[in-house]
Amino acid sequence: MAAHTQARLVLDVSTAKPGDTVMAGIHFHMDPGWHTYWRNPGQEGGLPPTITWQLPSGVTAGKIQWPVPDKLKSVDPDIGTQPKTETINYIYSKDVVLLVPLQLAKELSPGPINLKARVTWLECAERQCVPGRTEVQASLDVGNEAQLSPEKALVETWQKRLPKSADGLQARASWDGAAGTNRLLIIEWTRATVAKEGDFYPDKSEEFEIHPEMKKVPGVAGKIRLRTEVKKLGTAWPGQISGLLIEQSAGATSAYDATLTVEDKAPTTPATTSVAQVHLAQSCSSAKVASATSLPPPSAV
Repeated sequence: MAAHTQARLVLDVSTAKPGDTVMAGIHFHMDPGWHTYWRNPGQEGGLPPTITWQLPSGVTAGKIQWPVPDKLKSVDPDIGTQPKTETINYIYSKDVVLLVPLQLAKELSPGPINLKARVTWLECAERQCVPGRTEVQASLDVGNEAQLSPEKALVETWQKRLPKSADGLQARASWDGAAGTNRLLIIEWTRATVAKEGDFYPDKSEEFEIHPEMKKVPGVAGKIRLRTEVKKLGTAWPGQISGLLIEQSAGATSAYDATLTVEDKAPTTPATTSVAQVHLAQSCSSAKVASATSLPPPSAV
C-alpha cells in the first residue's frame, strides 16, 4: 500500500439473497494534498485505479461506476525560454468510493462467502507521484432475507455522486471546419439546470485525443455550446465520442454521461443566422429600390 492512500472494500448489505445484486465499493481515503485519478486521468502522468476481483463461483462483478471527478489545472513555471504550460487532470481528493455491482447467482448456496480484490492506483501530490496497491476483502452472508450493512449510508452517498444519463438533453457533437493536423469540435446540449456554464470531461481513447480545455461559444437559448480541439492519433477521425456533460452554477455541479455520434456539419449559431438574415434583407431592399426607380411615373387622371 502506498503511504498516502488507504483502500478498503465496503458492501451495502451484510446479508443478501441468491439472485440479488450487491453494491460493492472500493473506498479510497487520501491524505490532505494528495489525489488519485478518474477513468480518464487527463494530461500527462496520471493512471486510473484498477480492480482485479477474486470471487467465488456464482458471483460476477460488473463494470466500475465512477463518481464525477474534480478538474485540476496545474501551471508549470517558466523554464529558460520555454513559456508556462497548463496541464489538466481529472482527480479525486480526500475520499472517493468506486462502485461495482456484484451479481449473485440464483442457485448460490446459503452461508458466508469471502469477496476479495487486488486494487492498484497512482497517488500524486504537487511534485511527486507514488504507485499504490493492496488486497481488500469483505465477508457476505447468503441467506433468505437481505440485511443492510453499516456501510449502506456511505455507498448511497457515492451513488448520488454518479453522473446521470444524458438521455433527453438532445446532446450532439459535430466538426467545425476542415481537418488539418488537429480539428475543431462542437459539443452542444439542452441545459438540464439553470446553469449557464458548461464543460465536457472526455473519455480517453488510443485513437484520438480531445483537448480538455473547452471554450464556450454562442448558441441557441437554453443550450450550452462548447468548442474544443481534437488531435488524431490513429488513422481516422472519430465517428463517436463519450464523456461527461458538465453544468456548473453557484458552486454546484451536475454531470451527465453521454455517448455522441460526431456529425460532419456544426449547428448554425444565432449570430450566423442573424448576419445571413441581414444580408438577405439588404438584398431584398436594394431590389425593391431598383424596381421602384425603373417604374414609369403614374399618369395624371
